[in-house]
Amino acid sequence: LRGCRAGHARGARGGHAGRARAEPTLSEKPGERRLPPPAKTFHLGASVAAPASNSSLTGVLERIVFLNEENHYTIAEFRPDSEASARGPKPGLVTIVGALPGVECGETLHLAGEWTHHAQHGDQFRVVSFKAELPASVYGIRKYLGSGLVPGIGKVYANKIVDAFGTA
Repeated sequence: LRGCRAGHARGARGGHAGRARAEPTLSEKPGERRLPPPAKTFHLGASVAAPASNSSLTGVLERIVFLNEENHYTIAEFRPDSEASARGPKPGLVTIVGALPGVECGETLHLAGEWTHHAQHGDQFRVVSFKAELPASVYGIRKYLGSGLVPGIGKVYANKIVDAFGTA
């Protein structure tokens, strides 16, 4: 998706980081894509003991850096609502890792997990469970519409739509 996915991330199978699907599902016609439900909750690894240092973050998914289609393992940039939560290499952004099936750029995510430190990539938030919502803030709506999810609507047109209609 434009503006959302990294163009050259290396993945487990052939280095494809995008989510292009070769065939539509039974409920979809060629060229169509259903929008996600208004809210979804996932608990990952229910049989695994809870991490020792539970933390939670809420914010907007900025960019998907890597996505494994087979197990949904995702590395993404996340903009938390509170700047105090941001511990990433880029100002205001946090790197999140874990299985995040079905997430899209611009969605508001409520994450539960723990902070870890990667030797090469620094501080990361390892997601144990999450709840996704359609965006409610002006920033989230702009990001969601401009991500390329809606055919024919790019960044510029998304900005015009939000400027004209706002959040109401």
